[in-house]
Amino acid sequence: MINKVKVEQCCLCKACINACPVEAIHFTKEHKEFLYPNIDSNKCIECGLCEKVCPALNQSESFIDSNEILTCAVKNKNLEDRITSSSGGMFIALAQLFLSKNGYVCGAVFDEEFQVKHVLTNDLNLVKQMQGSKYVQSDIGYVYREIKELVKRHVPVLFCGCPCQVSGLKRYLSNINVMDSLFTVDFICHGIPSQKMFSAYKQYMERKYKSAFKKFEFRNKNNGWHHSNVSIVFESGKKYYNPIIIDVYMKAFLSGVTMKESCYECKYKNLKSGSDITIGDFWGAEAEFPNWDDNKGISTVLVNTEKGKRIFEQLPVEKKDAKIDTIIKYNRNLIESTARSGKRDEFFELAEQKDFCYALCEMFEETKSEYIIRKSKFALRCILNILRGKGKPLY
Repeated sequence: MINKVKVEQCCLCKACINACPVEAIHFTKEHKEFLYPNIDSNKCIECGLCEKVCPALNQSESFIDSNEILTCAVKNKNLEDRITSSSGGMFIALAQLFLSKNGYVCGAVFDEEFQVKHVLTNDLNLVKQMQGSKYVQSDIGYVYREIKELVKRHVPVLFCGCPCQVSGLKRYLSNINVMDSLFTVDFICHGIPSQKMFSAYKQYMERKYKSAFKKFEFRNKNNGWHHSNVSIVFESGKKYYNPIIIDVYMKAFLSGVTMKESCYECKYKNLKSGSDITIGDFWGAEAEFPNWDDNKGISTVLVNTEKGKRIFEQLPVEKKDAKIDTIIKYNRNLIESTARSGKRDEFFELAEQKDFCYALCEMFEETKSEYIIRKSKFALRCILNILRGKGKPLY
């Protein structure tokens, strides 16, 4: 049964609950704010299906050394689509192609309560809500079952998720032929914080600004792709706009404090998910493509399969060749897990004593001395840029 999988192994892909024929598995066991699977022994018929679909129990081999992989940097030719994306607009180009073929798209959205969930749709308006990074563990629910029904009827489906979620979906569908119908996209993953953590952050910000969230973006590019900001619009009309290196939620995330246990030893690096295409930010573009980088976003793209190549050739994108070593140089998360922060235990002890809002504020809110240092560095950069004729920096 699936309860043999330890929390250090479980990636929360929920392939097990989708496979269970008697609804015996529920994600109710809590460990450091994440919910893990529990089995109702009164319902379980010991069929073993949950074990067969579990990616943690059925590891795939890496094919990162294959000469067949196409690696490049990409820009969506539609500037508006690129601006509203976190990087170069690769996902929305793929999604629109599938919709044009009367297909469906599955990806993560915020619901009305700002809970992150995977949904399956052929509605472009809902697909557009899938754009933009969401650094929150998404709830897969029973969407794998919905995908299975579509691909069995040979309806084209594009699935986009974390490498572990792609692996979970492929394990779940391993007993049926989905060659012509299912297309999978994963992304270069830093790791994923919990919904409970994000909800605590939301509560903290709403209390601070005395108003509820109306709109939220993790990576707003109004100041450019290289200077992404967390952007919040409140119901009161107030706005919050802060660099990701200053925002408390993003500071905790980037420091390696708030991810689930399996993220620190991720088994799905090195393209082990089996996805057709892997996407991400092409960090280092300003050095590798100085005349092409316009600070509006460039995607890293790794085309992993023949099916991926056929689809990629149909996309309205500009591309530049890039070697895999160059991609890894600027984005180590393609092959390495994020390191566990030495402050992680301290953070959770503080959260248990008080609450997550308090822990976030106490450990990651910018101090007066940090603020003074940052502003001093900003002033110095302003002076140097003016002397160099480059204008004012953003922060």
